[in-house]
Amino acid sequence: MLVYSSKKNVYSQTDSSGVVSLQGFPKGQSIVLQHPGYYIQELSFEELENLSFLVTLVEKVSQVEEVVISANKWETSENEVPFQIKSINSNEITFDSPQTSADLLTSTGQVFIQKSQMGGGSPKMRGFSANSVLLLIDGNRMNNAIYRSGNLHNVISIDPKVLERVEVIFGPASVMYGSDAMGGTMNFITQSLSYTQTSKKEFHASASSRYSTANQEKTGSLSFSIGSKNLATFTSLSYSDFGDLRTGSIRLKSEPDFGKRPEYVISVGGRDEIRVNPNENIQVGSAYNQFNFMQKFGFRFSKFWDAELSFYYTTTSDIPRYDRLTEYKDDQLKFAEWYYGPQKWLMNSLKLNYYRSNKIFDAVKVSLARQTVEESRYSRKLNDEKRRSQIEHVGIWSVNVDFDKQLSQQTRLNYGLEGIYNRVESDASYLNIKSGEISFAHSRYPNGGSDYGSYSAYSAFKWLILPGLNLNAGARISRIMLNSVDNGDFSEGQTHSYDQDNYAVTGSLGMTYQANKSRRFNFALSSGFRSPNVDDVGKLFSPGGDVITVPNQDLGPEYSYNAEIGINQKLGNFFEFDWVTYYSYLINAMVRRDFAYQGRDVLVLEGDTLRTQALVNAGKAYVLGSSLSIKSQLNEFFSLKSTLNWTRGMDLKSREPLRHVTPLFGQTAIRWEKKRIRGEFLVVYNGKLAWEDIAPEEKEKPHLYAPSGSPAWYTLNLKASFQFNSIFQINLALDNLLDHHYRPYSSGISAPGRNFKITLRAEV
Repeated sequence: MLVYSSKKNVYSQTDSSGVVSLQGFPKGQSIVLQHPGYYIQELSFEELENLSFLVTLVEKVSQVEEVVISANKWETSENEVPFQIKSINSNEITFDSPQTSADLLTSTGQVFIQKSQMGGGSPKMRGFSANSVLLLIDGNRMNNAIYRSGNLHNVISIDPKVLERVEVIFGPASVMYGSDAMGGTMNFITQSLSYTQTSKKEFHASASSRYSTANQEKTGSLSFSIGSKNLATFTSLSYSDFGDLRTGSIRLKSEPDFGKRPEYVISVGGRDEIRVNPNENIQVGSAYNQFNFMQKFGFRFSKFWDAELSFYYTTTSDIPRYDRLTEYKDDQLKFAEWYYGPQKWLMNSLKLNYYRSNKIFDAVKVSLARQTVEESRYSRKLNDEKRRSQIEHVGIWSVNVDFDKQLSQQTRLNYGLEGIYNRVESDASYLNIKSGEISFAHSRYPNGGSDYGSYSAYSAFKWLILPGLNLNAGARISRIMLNSVDNGDFSEGQTHSYDQDNYAVTGSLGMTYQANKSRRFNFALSSGFRSPNVDDVGKLFSPGGDVITVPNQDLGPEYSYNAEIGINQKLGNFFEFDWVTYYSYLINAMVRRDFAYQGRDVLVLEGDTLRTQALVNAGKAYVLGSSLSIKSQLNEFFSLKSTLNWTRGMDLKSREPLRHVTPLFGQTAIRWEKKRIRGEFLVVYNGKLAWEDIAPEEKEKPHLYAPSGSPAWYTLNLKASFQFNSIFQINLALDNLLDHHYRPYSSGISAPGRNFKITLRAEV
């Protein structure tokens, strides 16, 4: 940021932390602060003293070109990317103060979040979800061989308090990131390491605490960093404790009992008792807690290369599976217990960056990562002495090598290699809670173990054809192999092996055209490919109702062919809109349908006779949608932002809706900012999805829905923040002012009712 005296005879500039020395500035003149992304401020020395020399600038709607990384793994101007992108910066993250990273994604107004329990959050993007969208943290993929096709909640393993920004690419990103990036890619970028320009060391620390009334949330976090010329570190710890969630009390007249929790099960002296819930809006069986730790070390060996070693660890308490705890059979609660064991995720990564140009590359990045994941599920039916446990261990090893080469002033080439290997171990047993006896149970995945490998190479080419006209083209070749051994849970002791070996070439072609300073067009064509993983091929699991999902070794890859067109229009510095329309045509789309398993269409599990279903390849399907985003700077202090998203999708063979296609949704915010104070009035809205328009997979779980389907809803919300000085800040929020009861589509738990949140933050 440029800083100069009012007579323009003294100039200076802030450093990377926004700090500038005013030594040498004449006190008789005012100080002017100028940045292209913010409104100019002119202040006298007296005004600066009253502000403790801490000045907050008012952001313009029309900012300088945003730089994104996740579009092609290297820094790229947003104007040159032909795909829809949404970024959340650190200021927005701090202001939003989300409980989890899943909640943070809802602030985009363009990512839909489903929850089966409070300890969860499954992103849905453009009609895709779970293992068809890709999660990255600092560029390292989190997706593994047991990421399921249903709803997936691993995003909560990422601590939002350590994030510097989030970059979301909508639509297929298979060329750059692999076959599971069918619906979109989310790159969660943690705090960058801070080096100094001299031998002097710098120390920064921050702490925060938050309380929320709807679930009695108590969160505390601490982070600190040390930086020198060649060495830097960053450390963060956080802990959150969530009580049972209270939902809204104001319900639709047509659905007066939807979402109520009239009773719950408690075990007393080894016996199950059904207790009356004194407050039907308290969702008993939703409480949990979580611990996060992150450590980074950075080394600068020379001006040409550096290294970064990172350590991420997350664990939770048991997380009750709330939707299953509310399931009834014969007018009685079905389960006494149903919970996930501690969700443990550990990742170590080493990144090496080399920036010395030669004939082959100008820069190269090497990333090595190892992850271990432990997931477990525990369930016991009402008045049953046997508790079933299913435990999964996954080890993931990955290596990425990415190259960048400037071929000429108009052309650039990126290319690279990726190798990933997963080992899955799955076990299960019954424990008699009275006698302690352990007996055999059917495992979730093949009990002989599974190996899953993905190996690929890609290249991406960018060409500035004319000033303002860019072409992007890319291709990726992938080979994905799977081997699972099933020692005969349902096959009378016979061993079965599930084998897959799939190849595919995917490509993309896109163009951006900056017609003038205020108008930009983009157009993109791409192909996508997703090969079945261990969860798709080998899972044995009852999702609810009278259905059991069984293995299908004949399941093949699904392919998509996609088109996207968009326009960005600015009217001066006061109004901007983005409009995007997209279409995906799917061949061999994976959908869950009735399926005969080893000649049988029913299986008996835990005394229940269940209809067998499996993931199968539908003939053809499509997803069609449109997204609109509006931003307006109403005056110096007030601004407006609004989003609206519409999606439709259908299995063309059965003429049934696709499972992860969401209702109409969006949000509108009016924000007021002045110096150290920021306030926002936010309306979040969601359209209706009638029962007849719900996918057949979802109709198998009627306890999640109202009789009419998924009702429309809206909430009114207030947020505010105040920066006391350079150290202390407070954030206040009052969500769901009207205390409406609502449940987002496909969710198994209702959303919070009226919720007051307070966050205190200190930074030095």
